[in-house]
Amino acid sequence: MNGHLLAWKLTGKSRAALQTLAVCGTWEEAAARYGTTQAAFRRTIDAIARGRGLTNTRTLMHRALQDRQLPRPPVARPAITLVLADLAVWRHLVLDVPDTALEEAVALMTGLPRGFVREALVRLRAAEDEPGWRTVMRGWRRGVLTTRSSVVVLDRGGMGPRSRHRPAPRGLPVDRLRLVPDARAWRGRADAAVGDGPAPGSVVVTGVDCGLLRVAPALCRQLLERTPADQWGPVIGHPDGNAALLVTAPRAMAAGWRAGEGARMWRAGARLALPPQHPARPGSMYWAVSCQAPPWRATGLRTLEGAR
Repeated sequence: MNGHLLAWKLTGKSRAALQTLAVCGTWEEAAARYGTTQAAFRRTIDAIARGRGLTNTRTLMHRALQDRQLPRPPVARPAITLVLADLAVWRHLVLDVPDTALEEAVALMTGLPRGFVREALVRLRAAEDEPGWRTVMRGWRRGVLTTRSSVVVLDRGGMGPRSRHRPAPRGLPVDRLRLVPDARAWRGRADAAVGDGPAPGSVVVTGVDCGLLRVAPALCRQLLERTPADQWGPVIGHPDGNAALLVTAPRAMAAGWRAGEGARMWRAGARLALPPQHPARPGSMYWAVSCQAPPWRATGLRTLEGAR
């Protein structure tokens, strides 16, 4: 059930309970401020969530902020040191699944390995015992979560999104950012011999396993248009970051190398979980150009300097 289709019908006490939870750091603190026991306070919050067709407090808090049932916190954007994959995990904290199923659901929706998701969930907490709804609140304060962050309701049994659309055939990932100018050329490249780059689905360290060049989508299309298809290297589409990530040889270009404002090499030592070979979930990273292609070399990237 989509919570946006349901009207908020909060009593004065229910609204006060939700507002209390939003400004407290723990269940114990919220119950004490509300003037009741933890068990009774949790029952009140659970009833509000059920009235919205939701199953957890993380999603409830996000939906309340989206629908202005709670005042939205001012956004402060300090320098974010998390890698893109960590940010993808943060944005998927609002999945409407029980906390015990969150790790599996995030891995399913993002295409990231479960081990990486487990570690990212730990990294994202401000404290070891921080409840999930507090991490969601911090996501709003950091600008990671916004009104555009959609809530996906997953089937309770099959752990799949409720959708009437047929899934894309396996092996034909959707190029959601339209990075590749000629889909027929990409399919021909998918049959190439396996390159010497990192394996799909693995966690890589830049400067050691490979290099990553972040490129604006329009600049990526120009690069692929100017480069013969048989010389393309792997390209990752990243919808969350609205960018293409070109997988290069580890030291193809110096760390920090730039081509204007549209292309920049990632710093050495950054970690990224590569997407699996055939991800098909909306919003997840995907291979716009096959992971089977050999990594980009410096000679193939120099054309970016003239593509600005």
